[in-house]
Amino acid sequence: MTVPALSSLVCTYATGVQDSVDDNPFDNTNTATATQQLYNFDADGNPSLGGTQDYQGTWPINFSEALVELVDEVATVSDTYADSPVIGAYTDDHTFTYSRSFTCDEDEGSRDNTASFVTNDTPLTGSDDASVAVNCYDLDVTKTADEFYTRYYTWMIDKVVDNPGPITIPPGGSVVLNYTVSVDVWSVIENEWQVTGNIVIANSHPTRNANLTQVLDNAGGITGLVSCPVFVVPANSSLTCTYDTGLQDGPDANPFGPTNTAIATQQLYNFASDGSASADGTLDYQGTWPIDFSQASISYVDEAIDVDDSYAGFLGTVYATDTLPASFNYQRTVTADIIFCGSFTVENTADFVTIDTQATGDDSVSVVIEVPCQGCTPGFWQGGAGSQLWNEPNDPQWVYGGTNPYIHTTLFNTFFYLDTDSRLDSLTMMDLVGSGGGDDPAIKAARDMVAAYLNEAAFPASFPATSLADLEAMWYAAVAGGDAAFTAFHIQVAGWNSPVPPGNCPLP
Repeated sequence: MTVPALSSLVCTYATGVQDSVDDNPFDNTNTATATQQLYNFDADGNPSLGGTQDYQGTWPINFSEALVELVDEVATVSDTYADSPVIGAYTDDHTFTYSRSFTCDEDEGSRDNTASFVTNDTPLTGSDDASVAVNCYDLDVTKTADEFYTRYYTWMIDKVVDNPGPITIPPGGSVVLNYTVSVDVWSVIENEWQVTGNIVIANSHPTRNANLTQVLDNAGGITGLVSCPVFVVPANSSLTCTYDTGLQDGPDANPFGPTNTAIATQQLYNFASDGSASADGTLDYQGTWPIDFSQASISYVDEAIDVDDSYAGFLGTVYATDTLPASFNYQRTVTADIIFCGSFTVENTADFVTIDTQATGDDSVSVVIEVPCQGCTPGFWQGGAGSQLWNEPNDPQWVYGGTNPYIHTTLFNTFFYLDTDSRLDSLTMMDLVGSGGGDDPAIKAARDMVAAYLNEAAFPASFPATSLADLEAMWYAAVAGGDAAFTAFHIQVAGWNSPVPPGNCPLP
């Protein structure tokens, strides 16, 4: 190589591509060395080799102004999450930050996410992934149901007698009456339906409490009153609330239907990556339980009665669970007064009272008793067979006990002498019974007295007068009272002497 005189020689150089990642392998100075061939010149100017001489030149190596060849200077990035902002071509460092929401229950499980790039030249690829475990924790609502209702009983009573009459018995006679009192349940009404129980809300989350906004109970459209100690369900635990529908009106029909539903409403939250929460709507959880009144607790009202009778007294207590109808039987002997004739009614009432509300009921029966009055008229004693019974002292035809008290010719005022009326002076017993009575009150009354005295003497058990002495007392009271008393005496005693059917004169 020759460098022309007064000129220069330009050479090129190249280091070649050196491998030194991120480090200048050349240091900071580039040195060029040119080695000159030296000559020795003789006098004639002829050269001869005379060794060599090095000459150097340096230049700083400064890659700040280097010509850079770019390889894979562009990276195109992407992300497997469809809504990710990680997308596009980039020539320098870039950090992507984004959030992703997960929803239970569709996103439950492991959720993988991969970001990747590819360069524009070689091409070079790279990726990285992250995984999120989405755990969904639901609330579980369960409940119980205890059923209650009230059964109301109403009762009926019936009383009968074997012979309601009219029954004919003689004065002083008796009759045995057989009574039956029957009671039975008249109706059964079931009402005042009620359901109570517990609502249990379980939280399966191991660390986070669940906040509730409300807890409701719905029993077939009827809202129960719910009571909860708090509205927070502890993590990995449960909350127990109670409910009560109250008493519901529905005669003989369950007003709730077959199912009781509990609803617990949870407050939902969105949780940021730093764990902070913001409210995000609510979610209802339900639990049901059958309503079955076949196993209900029953309260009974008036399920028993006490039965009484106006004659027999307390008959007994009857329960709805007894064999019904329940009957009570008893006998009653009814006796006519020895001095009574006519009819009378034997009233008898049976009643009941319920054990709770004191409701009552009764039934009565009446038995008509006929007691024929026995008596013979003044006309009987004045003529025919009757006159033959007392026409002589100790008359042999008087066969009725004792003897006849007087005879035809006995003077009235002589026999009834304690107090007399002058209008009856000189009148015999036969005069009076044969007089027809007339208009004079004293004579009419005396006529009745003669017949009544004979009747009481002949058949004292059947004649209405109590005794002969009582008849005498009645007569003397009439004498003392004058015509008005005679008239009253006549009305009463004439009826005894001539009883209405079935009364009759018992003598032949």
